[in-house]
Amino acid sequence: MEPSWCGSVVRSTPQSPAFQSLQEDCARKLVLAAVRKNGVELERAPPNLQRDPEVVLAAVSNMGVALEFASAELQSDRQVVLSAVAEDGDALWYAAPELRSDKEVVLTAVRSNGDALAHAHPDLQNDREIVLAAVAESPNASGTASNSKPIASSCCERSHLEAILSYTQQLVLKAERMVVSVAVEGASDVQCNVAAAAETS
Repeated sequence: MEPSWCGSVVRSTPQSPAFQSLQEDCARKLVLAAVRKNGVELERAPPNLQRDPEVVLAAVSNMGVALEFASAELQSDRQVVLSAVAEDGDALWYAAPELRSDKEVVLTAVRSNGDALAHAHPDLQNDREIVLAAVAESPNASGTASNSKPIASSCCERSHLEAILSYTQQLVLKAERMVVSVAVEGASDVQCNVAAAAETS
């Protein structure tokens, strides 16, 4: 039931600017009350209220995926998106692309719902801290991360700790290969310099 103060405004029909302002204020308060109880009510809000930061923040704080119904401008608003993904990591899907590349936003999302890793920018799907946070929240989350299949299979068959150790070993091996590669390249350069010196002597 609508508040009595609102009903009296709605039932009146004056055309004055003051009345229009009261009517808009009434609508805003009704929408705020609705989205605080059920965030997805934002879908039925008029466009001007889908652009209203207070209304949208109230909606996504109640239900993160209500971000879907926010204006494009607010889907690009870092504070709004952080609130949304903190409530439900899947809201990351509706965030602007630049925020899906934001490490803090993605970390917040995967800590809320590990499966949100699938919605992150590919570069962050390979970020060790983010992958481990996602795995800690949801054992199957790492299956969505590129180049992270060993973690996914490990998590299905072994403990989280074993999966983390396996991933760490992969990183160490990769680092060792890089060191060896640099060393080989350095040795080749030295040999070339020695040969050049011998030719000129």
